[in-house]
Amino acid sequence: MNMENKKTTSYLNTKGWYRLLKVIFGIGFIIVLVIFNFVAFSGGIKKVEQNQTTIHCNIKDKQTFTAQSLNISFSNNDFPNGQFDYKKFFGGFNDYTIKSILTACNPKVFTGQKVDDVYDVQKGYEILNKADVLSIPISNDNQSVRDSAVNTAMDKDYLPYKNQTSNLFGSSKMAYLDFSFKIFDITPVFTYNSFLELFFIGNIVILLIFEAIRRIFYYIVLGKINPEK
Repeated sequence: MNMENKKTTSYLNTKGWYRLLKVIFGIGFIIVLVIFNFVAFSGGIKKVEQNQTTIHCNIKDKQTFTAQSLNISFSNNDFPNGQFDYKKFFGGFNDYTIKSILTACNPKVFTGQKVDDVYDVQKGYEILNKADVLSIPISNDNQSVRDSAVNTAMDKDYLPYKNQTSNLFGSSKMAYLDFSFKIFDITPVFTYNSFLELFFIGNIVILLIFEAIRRIFYYIVLGKINPEK
């Protein structure tokens, strides 16, 4: 057999070590593909589109924001069955996100300038809603009437709540809330683009890497990147 014939893949196929190497190479390729695709699919094929998911305030000026504009991020887990569950969101250790939303919604009726405790704010608005204070139009003419109604409702129901929860922190106050009023709503928008990009680009990159390894092997063993069969 001349030297030129020894530089073909047919010649390599006569070698047991090469056939074993091909099996190992194929198994390795399949394992990498399976692992990558498992990780890709485990993250969900749809993602929350942060720059289109909107937060709607139900107080004051009833403003609307996007998640991205508030520098907060939602995941699929925040929207079971694709819907927003207000009460479950409060009980899901989302204090930082809720505080950011409440601060943007500007709940200054009784909190002043700063949101310190999201559960206290929620309770306060439940009380104001039941006392029908929130239906009083916000204007200079109604300011004294509104302030008086707020103070009456706070003295009657909010102060007792504060006394009852003085030794409680965070979500432990959930038992004292009824969520009869939602300070905000969230309308999620989902996208498949990020998954599709990851899926196609990832698989193509893996294919290219293994093909490059195969060609490098041929060059080292046979002296050619694309040897004859």
